[in-house]
Amino acid sequence: MAHNPKLEVFIISLKPTTKRDVTFRDFYRTKLSIKDDVDDKNLFSEYFKQFITAVDGEGFFEDKKNHKAFTAYDTRKDKENQQNNTIRPHSISHIIEGIVEGGRYGQTRSTANLSNKSKKGKLGTRDIVLDQFYFLLFTPLNTDKGIFMLQSYTEDSIRDVFTTFLKPFFSAEGFYNINIDYYTPKQYIEEFKEGAMLRSISFTKNILIGHIGGQNEEEVEEFTIKIEVKAPNKKVSIANLKKWIEKLSPITFKDKKLEEFSKRIYLGNSQTEKDAYYDLEKDLETIKPTIYLENRINLNNDGIPNFAELKTYCLELLDTLKNEISTINRVHEC
Repeated sequence: MAHNPKLEVFIISLKPTTKRDVTFRDFYRTKLSIKDDVDDKNLFSEYFKQFITAVDGEGFFEDKKNHKAFTAYDTRKDKENQQNNTIRPHSISHIIEGIVEGGRYGQTRSTANLSNKSKKGKLGTRDIVLDQFYFLLFTPLNTDKGIFMLQSYTEDSIRDVFTTFLKPFFSAEGFYNINIDYYTPKQYIEEFKEGAMLRSISFTKNILIGHIGGQNEEEVEEFTIKIEVKAPNKKVSIANLKKWIEKLSPITFKDKKLEEFSKRIYLGNSQTEKDAYYDLEKDLETIKPTIYLENRINLNNDGIPNFAELKTYCLELLDTLKNEISTINRVHEC
């Protein structure tokens, strides 16, 4: 499926300008200039109002570097029933979740009708092709770490523009822009490992090579050498991975043994038919499989997820992740 939806998970962390213990409660009080006698529910409600104001302006929030933009999707100012809005606060559980829309802009394109090729149009550099994306933002008031989930597609993502929006939004006097770190929940790592097979091993190293002849016999240049060893039948179990590495390590290139090279392992899952990779210098916990939503929730014929099911899926995943936050050791800054 070309328009295959996927889910990305991030850990967000406050960055105080001085060494001190802080929480999102402290941050919101500082950013919103709210006194200590305001209770948590009203504090979170004020934060939500500012979030909506920032994400639902007259235009789009733009990432000019990556030529992407996004905004709130089809918001309805329903003060009587917030559940009708496409972006909703959960004040008790400290969650904001809902749907935004966005995509790429910046390129002139022509369009035509499939049934009538003479019926043509143009997309200018300020026109944007939109997709809908689900997000969930969890900022518990009693800690400095939260969770951000964002649904995207294999070929379309607003990850860069959304994180560009979030970093300064979570800054204030006494706080730098937040850290946003990519995180793969443990359950997906274990799921992938169960059916993992070796696809290939790549060995990479920068090596000086010289004496190429010509006018300057002493000319030396540095090249990045990459040697890839593939398993064409895709049925090599990772159970014997260390033994295969030991077998390949003595092989030399320009008097350099492969054991001196950086190593990256590419794995495939025989059950899900998805791929992942990790650095051999670490361990299997560094596997970063993509969380594809196909076969997890219902999708329409265009690959658009059922957003009601996706909301339920993310809320259930959040309950699992809450237990992982305090023990997170391996995160990867995006």
